[in-house]
Amino acid sequence: AFNYPPFNSFCISDPDPWPLIGGTGGGTFSAVTQGTVVDSDGRLRLQQSGPGQHTVRYVTPGPCTNSLDVQVWIISAASASFSYPASVFCKSDTNPWPVIQGTPGGLFTADSGLVIHPDSGWIDLGLSQSDTFNVTYSLTGNCNVSFSQTVIILETDSSTAIDYVQERYCPNGINPRPVLIGDSVGRFIAGAGLIFANTDSGIVDLSLTPPGGPYTVLFDVANPCAVDAVDSVWVQNFDNAFFSFSEPSYCQTRHWVRPDSVVLPGGT
Repeated sequence: AFNYPPFNSFCISDPDPWPLIGGTGGGTFSAVTQGTVVDSDGRLRLQQSGPGQHTVRYVTPGPCTNSLDVQVWIISAASASFSYPASVFCKSDTNPWPVIQGTPGGLFTADSGLVIHPDSGWIDLGLSQSDTFNVTYSLTGNCNVSFSQTVIILETDSSTAIDYVQERYCPNGINPRPVLIGDSVGRFIAGAGLIFANTDSGIVDLSLTPPGGPYTVLFDVANPCAVDAVDSVWVQNFDNAFFSFSEPSYCQTRHWVRPDSVVLPGGT
């Protein structure tokens, strides 16, 4: 067993690395890949080997000889490029992992308040504060380069609500405006059949909306970490005020005459 610490990856301008033997000592090293230049004691010649992937073999001495091949990367120009799947996260989202497009083996750091794993760049959203942070990926040694990305963490908001106060409205009534509680930045979206008199404030046009329901109204909160608010309204048909008397005329000696048919009792 052996490796070239710390990550079997080097810039071509780094000092020629020596292997770290974790197994039996006293063996010999040799190149497996064409073009790889390595001394018998394992010192890898970076400039002479050139950029690319190289394989070095170590063979132990003695009658119970054994061998191991290790791959080493030599990089001509290092890159610290990386990215997260998004730049804005809610605290309730799945903890994100970065994708390293550049050279592996670097370390991640971030502004205070962001909890990040230095080796993998994994962010713990639940333990992090809500704020804007700079995340930096850095490579050390002669390949010393770094790259930063901004990450925004927002609190999850479920307190925004809308309320039309009444559930049912008459077609000739005053167009209702909803009461908005919480985050006021967003837009109203009408359900099928419902017509707004003012889309910015969610005012329902009772005269143009056909009787029926329930009509759903959604307030789409601009905050991506907020839960959209929903309410519903009904638009009733006009009441039927029909009534009739049994005869078209009566003698004045009749003190009281009551209608014999009232479709919707309770009126005056």
